[in-house]
Amino acid sequence: MPETACCQSPLLEERRIAQMSCLRRRRVLCPPTLRADSGGATMPCPACRERPLRGSQRFCSPRCRAARHRRQQQARRQHRDEALRVLALAARQAIEAFERRLEDPT
Repeated sequence: MPETACCQSPLLEERRIAQMSCLRRRRVLCPPTLRADSGGATMPCPACRERPLRGSQRFCSPRCRAARHRRQQQARRQHRDEALRVLALAARQAIEAFERRLEDPT
């Protein structure tokens, strides 16, 4: 092991690696072809569709960035709730089938 890594715990190293992969994912979310500075064309803000973006901006303002975050959170919640509904239904059907087997003397 290198001398610089001897005083770091494996947990800290895993956290650093996770942070690095998170940074890489952020870069992938906005490839250069989708940035406002590609080709000199100005794109409207994806949240409000009103103001043009400049340079490497992804949103025109913190308000638009927050609005997009709220929409994404709502979509994630809906997806999670639908998945939980499906699991609850499957559990209820399994319980009902088990109860029918207990009641059936055969």
